[in-house]
This record gives sequence, structure tokens and C-alpha cells, in this order.
Amino acid sequence: MKAVGVVVEYNPFHNGHKHHLQMARIQSQADVVIAVMSGSFLQRGEPAIMSRWARTEMALSSGADIVVELPYAYSVQTATRFAEGAVYILSALGCTNLNFGSEAGDITPFKSLVSFMSKHKQSYDTHVQRFLKQGSSYPNASASAFALLEGSDQLLSLSKPNNILGFHYVQAIDTLHLAMEAETTLRIQSDYHDSTIKKGPIASATAFATHSMLGNPSMRLFPKKQQNLLTITKTSTGCSTFGKATFLTFITKLLLVHQKKSDSLQNVKKVLNIG
Repeated sequence: MKAVGVVVEYNPFHNGHKHHLQMARIQSQADVVIAVMSGSFLQRGEPAIMSRWARTEMALSSGADIVVELPYAYSVQTATRFAEGAVYILSALGCTNLNFGSEAGDITPFKSLVSFMSKHKQSYDTHVQRFLKQGSSYPNASASAFALLEGSDQLLSLSKPNNILGFHYVQAIDTLHLAMEAETTLRIQSDYHDSTIKKGPIASATAFATHSMLGNPSMRLFPKKQQNLLTITKTSTGCSTFGKATFLTFITKLLLVHQKKSDSLQNVKKVLNIG
């Protein structure tokens, strides 16, 4: 029996995720799809907008056969630690393949980049630390550091979010010497940073989050079974799941402001993305 693994957050599960599960099974010709999923908190440290149980139910009803939790010690870490924890778990569960979505849609550039980065690791790490000390986020610091490496302009772009994670998945497989073959599925219909919901059934993470935070997500972006679950959640709690998520994310970002000892109104607005 052959198993393919996917690394997910499903915050919450939507049509783009369903497409990925379908393609992961087809590309790898696997009998079983195993998802390792972040629990109550996500990679950026924000709380998930639905419980891990509800998100697991969504995944199992739309193509995943097994869902296991990515421990908190990995789920809120940098892309490197996040990826290492996830692929190690999938390998331990017997996955011979790993499939991830990407803007590239071709695994060859990822493998070439891993080889390139192993040769330039010391310079890259030095640049990353410098940008972090200057106040850049880890993704921005990584992209800026990568751009400074000679020859990087001929390789896979690390300015795209899914390309960044995909690179770290392939790198983790190589670093941990795992017997796992990496594959990638092309993102379709929208770019990660698209801010508007288009006519098709799939939207970007950014557009989805924007509309969800207003408490009015477009239900056509979800598989039918997920629409029912979202309705049940709203009925049983007496309020919109996405409305609660807005409050939780708001509080989380305020705590981040407090942690940085920033009492400037302008800084608060910047962190909360409110103008």
C-alpha cells in the first residue's frame, strides 16, 4: 500500500485544498493520503479560526484518509522547523511521497534550489540574521537574503509563499535523509496574494481571509459538505466562526504589539493592517 503525505493548516478547508488532495493522490498514484495538520495555532502564531476537530472532519470528508496533528513545537516555528517536523512525521507514518502546492508547479526547480542553497548556506544564514536584526519578518528576510546570493536570479523565486514552504519541505527531506519523493501541484485560478474573490470556485488565501474577517465568507469557495459544517458551527455557537476568528486574531496581534513595547498608535495600526 502506497501513502502520500501533505502538510496543511486548513484554516478552514476550501475548494483549493480539495483540489490539492485530489491531485496528490493522482500524481503519486497513492492508495492513502495522510495529512499532518497544525492544531489550535498556526505557523504565524495566530489561532486557527475553527477547531482542529472541525478542520479534521472537513479534510476527512473531502479526500484525506488520515489526519494527524503537527505538534505546537513545530506548528508555530519558522518555515525550516515547521517543514522538518512535518516531513519527519509523515515519513515515520510510512509516506513514500510528499505533495505540496506551489506557484512553480514543477519539482525540478525545487531540487536544483536545494542543491544551490547547500553550497551557499553560510552566506545565506548570515544575510538572514542581518535582515532579522533590522526588523524584517522571517519570510521577508529569507527572500532578501536569497536575492543577494550570486546566481539566485536564475533559480526558483522565493518571493512566493508556497514556493518558500515547498523549498523547505524538499530541503528537509534532503537534510533528514528521508526515503521520500517530493512532488508538487500547481496552484490554480488565483495567486496567494490576490485580494479579491474571482468568479471561479477557488480563491487566494489573502482574499479568503479578507472576506472571512468581515464575517461573510463566500460559501461557494467551500465543498458542499464543508458548507453544512460551517452552518452547523454557526448555529451551535450562536455566532459566526469567522467573527470569533476576527476577535482572536485582533487580540493576538495586540499582544505582539505589547511584546515589542510599541505604544505608538501608528505602529498599532501597522501591525493590525488597518491603515
